[in-house]
This record gives sequence, structure tokens and C-alpha cells, in this order.
Amino acid sequence: MVDAILDYSGELRFHFSQLLKNSYFLQLALIPPAVFVALRLMAGATDAATVWADGTAAGIWTTSVAAVGIIGFQRAQGTLEYLVGSPRPLAWTLSPLAISCSILGLLSIPVTALIVGVARGGLFVAQPLWYAVSIVLTLIACSVSALCLSGLFVITRHAIVYEPVLVAPILLLSGAVLPYDRLGQPWQSIALLHPLTGAVALLQESADGTSLSVFWIAQVCVTAILLVVVARMILRAAEKHVRVDGTLHLS
Repeated sequence: MVDAILDYSGELRFHFSQLLKNSYFLQLALIPPAVFVALRLMAGATDAATVWADGTAAGIWTTSVAAVGIIGFQRAQGTLEYLVGSPRPLAWTLSPLAISCSILGLLSIPVTALIVGVARGGLFVAQPLWYAVSIVLTLIACSVSALCLSGLFVITRHAIVYEPVLVAPILLLSGAVLPYDRLGQPWQSIALLHPLTGAVALLQESADGTSLSVFWIAQVCVTAILLVVVARMILRAAEKHVRVDGTLHLS
């Protein structure tokens, strides 16, 4: 068990170090969230902590969706066959890649904090401990989403074209761009299906001092578990296509 954990953490470190060496993914972690908070500030947003919370969610989510792009990159390099052909379960192989993409999004936190702090003359988070917990929940929400999408993009050869379609709508519905209570129906109900919605709400509540809602904590946990189940189903289907049927094109 200990050896397995050490091996897994080693894979996480390896993938993360490779992402740091790639200028595209590094720019993806820094530029979009910086532009996001800058536009919010230019639009007249006055609550610095809430803007930073939204920028944090935007940064982690943007790099998490990049996990699907990495699958296409691995396919183009010809290394996807070796990853999927590993004797280990596909989830064990792809999850370090997906999680490392989400972790890369944490680089956006100091950048957006600097922008907001300079623009508003300071930055104060009402509940820093709960804010840190909310960041962890955001990381979990984005990681399970990335794993689910990674499996889907293994199965679907040209799914990379859908990446731009996935980033904006989920971010819009999460409440990071427009407050959740202003979405209206049926969009509020649809937004509840994704854990990022609850994670954003918790970030905002801990940033501005509102008492954390048990509902949002439960929403993140339940929907994240559901996404893990969906990801497992997708990855099992991919394993069957590769290892049993031999019908999945990986190059």
C-alpha cells in the first residue's frame, strides 16, 4: 500500500514537472485567470476578496480542462498507446495526469491575488482557513471533472475540438462569472449537477465572511462522487475497447 502511494505521488510529481516545463500550459495557468480578474475589476467589481475567489476557481478550472488537450497531445506523440496499454487500471494511469493539470491551476492564486491587491489597494479574506479548505474542494471538483473528460477523450478520437465548448459554459454556470442566484431557472438546476458550482459558492462565502453553507459542501461531495462513478464507467468502456475488443484507435 505504501509503495503504491509512493509510486502514485511520483507520477504526480513527474507529470507536474513536465507541465511546468511546457510554456503553453504554464501560460494557460497564468494568463486566462489574470485576464479574467482584470476584466472583472474593469467592469467595476468592488469586493476584492470575491473577485479573487472567482479568479481562483477560473484558474483551476481552465487548467483542469487542459487535461483533455493533453490526451490529444499524447495521442499525437504516439505515447497514448503505452499509457492505455499498461497492465494497471486505466483510471490509475490517467488520474495522475488529470490531477496534475488541476494542481497547475494553483499557480493562478498568487498572480490573481497580486492583481486584485494592487488594483484595490489591498486584499482581505474573512475566513482564510475555510478559504483554504474551499480551494481543496475546488481542486477535487476540477480533478474529478478532468478525469471524466480524459476518459471521454480517450474513447473519442477527435474530441479535442470540444475543449473550448466545455470551458466557458461550466464556468458561466458555476457562479464565478454571474452570481448563482441570478442565473434563474432552469440554469440553476443544471448548475447543481457539477461540483464546481458548490466549490465557487464556498470560495465566495469564505472570502466575504458569510457562514459556510452545509448544502454547498454536500453538493460538492455528492456530485464529485457521481463524476467519479461516471469516469469509472467511461474508463472501463475504454479498457474494454482496447484490451478486449481491440477496436479503439489510439494513434
